Amino acid sequence: MVAEFDDLNETPPIDVRSPQDTRMAGKCAFLTRDLHKGTIICEYVGKMITEDEASRREEIYGARGMPCRMFHVSTQGQHYVLDGHDTPSGTENVAGYINHSRNNKNLIVKSLEQRVFFVAKTNLPRGVELLYDYGDRDNEYPFLQCSQTFNN
Repeated sequence: MVAEFDDLNETPPIDVRSPQDTRMAGKCAFLTRDLHKGTIICEYVGKMITEDEASRREEIYGARGMPCRMFHVSTQGQHYVLDGHDTPSGTENVAGYINHSRNNKNLIVKSLEQRVFFVAKTNLPRGVELLYDYGDRDNEYPFLQCSQTFNN
């Protein structure tokens, strides 16, 4: 991996905003600077919980109209869930705004010691929407992909 974003205490180079296309729901994550292939962009933060607890919380969040922020991870025969709504005090989980794309993903997910990182799949220009493949093959969610860039 490129050592360009080694300090994970640094603010991730992500701008979270509503899409310009008003047909799209929610918010999207856009890159605020150019990054090289292999650069760690951000970490998915959240409390590690069991699948049963994740199911319980998803019902509560759904009843409150909150989006799903559960990140399911399987590594080395172990399965765990990160609850992106349950973060350390003062920490925003900007990775929760990275949307799905099966065909246009520009990020890959790497897990290391029960931590999850998003890494640039290719060289990425400033302003590009950050996308990864959720891995869900039962449903397609075309409305989740904003497919835009911003210019500031």
